[in-house]
Amino acid sequence: VNVRAQAAFEYLMTYSWAILIIGVVVGFLVYYGIFNPGSYVRPEAFGFSTFYVSENGWKLTADGKLTLIVQNQIDHRVEVTKIYANGETVPILTDLAPGESKMILDDHQLSGKSGAAGSSYKLKIAIEYNDTVTKLLHNDTGTLIGKFE
Repeated sequence: VNVRAQAAFEYLMTYSWAILIIGVVVGFLVYYGIFNPGSYVRPEAFGFSTFYVSENGWKLTADGKLTLIVQNQIDHRVEVTKIYANGETVPILTDLAPGESKMILDDHQLSGKSGAAGSSYKLKIAIEYNDTVTKLLHNDTGTLIGKFE
């Protein structure tokens, strides 16, 4: 009986050391941000159809200031009338020729959208525009994903 108890004790000690070492390594990796999904976020704009937003076409600062550059992708002029971002409406009146890129927001302060520099965000944007050919009002919606600067 004594030999079996010693064998069980040695078995538990061996695995305890292994679990302790694994715990220290995982703690080290978490501390240095290896498991932080925000560190792997690349800027991405998706969902837009009328307007093109390039990977470098926007910036959201840590204090919530948004700069946005868009390009008209359709074959005629459009008039941008409003932008909806983070639940607020930003009235704008600018027109874009086919293929033209223009900064439609320049350091616009978004209420309630701020974060630490380097942390990730996801921002839904809707661009309201008037089609100059059909004279109809449309919305082009998309999402911006990136890191606060």
